[in-house]
Amino acid sequence: MSETTSQPRVPAIAELAPTIPALEQSPGLALPDSATEVWARPTGSAIVHRALLGEAAAPLAGALLRRRPQTVGSVITGAFGAADDLALVIAALVARESEAGHPLLKWEVRPGQDVDPAAHGFRALRTPHRSGDGTEPGIRGWVRDLVDWPRGEVAYYRQTTDFTCGGVSALLALEAVGERLLGDDVDANRLTELRTWRTATNVPACDPLALAVTVDRLRGDAHRVEVYLDTDEPVLLEDLDDPAELCFRADLQRLAARELAEREVVWHHERLGMDQVAAAVGAGAVAILLIDLEPLIDDPTPHWVVASAVRDGVLLIDDPWVETEIGESWVMTHELPMTGDALDGVVRWGRGYRGVILLHR
Repeated sequence: MSETTSQPRVPAIAELAPTIPALEQSPGLALPDSATEVWARPTGSAIVHRALLGEAAAPLAGALLRRRPQTVGSVITGAFGAADDLALVIAALVARESEAGHPLLKWEVRPGQDVDPAAHGFRALRTPHRSGDGTEPGIRGWVRDLVDWPRGEVAYYRQTTDFTCGGVSALLALEAVGERLLGDDVDANRLTELRTWRTATNVPACDPLALAVTVDRLRGDAHRVEVYLDTDEPVLLEDLDDPAELCFRADLQRLAARELAEREVVWHHERLGMDQVAAAVGAGAVAILLIDLEPLIDDPTPHWVVASAVRDGVLLIDDPWVETEIGESWVMTHELPMTGDALDGVVRWGRGYRGVILLHR
């Protein structure tokens, strides 16, 4: 009598080496054609895990899991296998994320990927506004909450330039409180993005004071703006050395400070703690945060993001920048969960100053 062996029914989950595409790390892995492109995508600074059911030479099902450093939420970027086999892989990933204390798990589905996240307990995210790279039609997003986290959701918008993060963050914050300035017209949205940036920029960045002025101009009567910036010195000028340029940018910020006073927007000169930001968001505010992108995507650049929901000290961030060069799409940068402790090391720039704008509902 011959003995038969069956493939293991427990998925194996392994962390892959950073910066190397998953396909290059698994030369003997037999993948279906529908999965090969996903496994070959660059990983950059992402933290990547691979889950496989069965032998590598003939896996029954598998999935890739990506996460930005400093965050506590992952994205399934590709999955394959028959329904019953894939269910085991997804269940293992859900269990892993839950055990790690992560509050949600997202799933990115691109054209040609024959999977149904709804069958595994995921719900569809809102279709993003067609905007910058990574929001192309056909890239769908799904999420499965691993904790009870009722919240509203704003349709994602990706900045269409390298420098309009401040303007887009203002628009996303205003959308979160019900001020609809973005619509279905792609060209009109881009002009709105540029107009909003132009009113807040000190060329090309948006400083906290000028951005707060812009948000205050666009807010509804039911809302209130305040800004926290713990320095009286000009900010976001660290890369400049020409005296005339420095004087010009500093004067723009002095002008913004004067406009804040004229609009009776309070400028708090003390440093706002992340626990205080979380408390404000929990009470209904939306926070626009000046961050250093280096801990997230290895790019030492000042950047603006939005926090619109919180649970147990974890803030949900919408980042207007999608790092497509390392394989990201909008599904990664929409509803990006970060703890207050992680944000404490990220929400700073230059000499260590912190800029936060609160838009109260």
